[in-house]
Amino acid sequence: SGEGIAISTDHPVSKVALNYLAEQWPAPVTFDNLLETARARAASRAATDSDTASKAGHKSSDAEVLTANLLTAFGYDSSLVDFHSYSPAFTPNVSERPVASPVARYQAQQAGPVTNLRHERVTLNSLDSFLLYHLDGGHDRAALLDRLMDGPVAQGVLTVQPESQEPVTEDQIRAILAAEIEHKLDWLACAALLVA
Repeated sequence: SGEGIAISTDHPVSKVALNYLAEQWPAPVTFDNLLETARARAASRAATDSDTASKAGHKSSDAEVLTANLLTAFGYDSSLVDFHSYSPAFTPNVSERPVASPVARYQAQQAGPVTNLRHERVTLNSLDSFLLYHLDGGHDRAALLDRLMDGPVAQGVLTVQPESQEPVTEDQIRAILAAEIEHKLDWLACAALLVA
C-alpha cells in the first residue's frame, strides 16, 4: 500500500490479481474480471516458468484462494484492498474538457477538504481547489491556464519562481503552469474527483 503495508502469497493467481488491482487503482474491478484477468496473465507467465506452472490450480480453487487472500488483505489493513457493492462513477482518465464531481466543485469554494466519489475526504491546496472548481466541462487545458494567468497569477496570489531564482518571462510562467496543470489533473483523477 502507499503506507508501506504489504501482504505476501505463493498463489500465482493471487499475486497477479493484486498487481492488476494496483494497476487499475483507483478504479474498481469486479471479482469475475479480476479472476479472469489474473488467471490469463498467470497462465501466460506459467508457460515460461516451470515453478509457476506446477503451482497453477484449477479455476474453482483459484477463485476460493483468491477470495481468501483478498479477505485476508482487507482484514490485515483496509489500505491494501477495498470492497465495493457498487461501481463508483468516477474516471481515472483525464478528458480534453475534464469534469469534476458537482459536490466536490461546490466544496472546493469553501476552505477545507472535499468529498470524492469514493466517499473519502481529500485535502486540497489552493491550486487544487482553484482547478477543481473550474472543471465544469467547459474548460480545456488552455482555458484553465488562461484562468490561472488572469486570476491568481495576475492578482499576485500565485507566483512562479523556478529553482534558478532568475526572473521569468510570461511564456516561461505559462510553460511551467501548463506542466503543473497536467500534473494536477492526473492527481485529481487518481483522487477519484473526476466524472466521465
